[in-house]
Amino acid sequence: MRSKIFSLASAGLLSAGFCVAGQAQLSNFFEDFEGLDRTDPNALVDFSVFAVSSDFNFFIPVAPNNIASPNISVISDTPSGGNPPDGNQGLVLLADFPSAVNQAGDVRNLDISIFGEQSIAAVDFGSTVTFDFLAQGNAVAPTGDATVEAFLQILNPEDNFALVTDDVLDLTSLAPGAQLNGSLSIMVPNDPFLLAGSDGDPNTGSAIVQFGFRNSSTNILDTNGDVIGENFAFIDADNLSLTVPEPASLALVGLGGLVLAGRRRQTA
Repeated sequence: MRSKIFSLASAGLLSAGFCVAGQAQLSNFFEDFEGLDRTDPNALVDFSVFAVSSDFNFFIPVAPNNIASPNISVISDTPSGGNPPDGNQGLVLLADFPSAVNQAGDVRNLDISIFGEQSIAAVDFGSTVTFDFLAQGNAVAPTGDATVEAFLQILNPEDNFALVTDDVLDLTSLAPGAQLNGSLSIMVPNDPFLLAGSDGDPNTGSAIVQFGFRNSSTNILDTNGDVIGENFAFIDADNLSLTVPEPASLALVGLGGLVLAGRRRQTA
């Protein structure tokens, strides 16, 4: 649907992007997993999964949450034997993809990302987006070529999901049981082409912000050196938050500037 622009007295506010309505824009997000039902397979509805190997890729719109047979992701709690970084429940990212079979002599890599996603609107141009989280090293640290990291990135779906900008934190060396309060930040470029669709219409496309975690395994082995299927956990995560400036506050700042400018003109 095309966005609608409120008619304002000042062209300055229009050019600053304070008046876009009807188009999805970035908003604050927080999840500590405490209020989620860990028996619900769709509890992680705010997160998606993308897995990539040398000969396949797979997108899962709702991250898995199967406490009976976990793979990729699951909500953990202390009674189940998990170790949430904070509170009673947390998120575990696993090095496991059920359809990835390691054949004899078949050398493949497996990368798994679990992430939240939001669309960017013109009102977000110039905003600094921050992703904060609590990460905890799992019982066994990654070994070999296995890696795990947190990421915050902007992608352009109209350009084959090309990376626009990102901030990444390597968590591979996080010791078992050790905790880290991580924070990543990026600025949304003031670039109208981010909102252009493939048809050239400036209102039919939308760049996206993704925030989350990803791991990488070599030869489709987990970090114990075993074939994937061992459900090895790379990292425990908790208290995930995405923070963006309030558009209303930005608009008030812009309006305040116009008022001051008007007063200066009157007194000049």
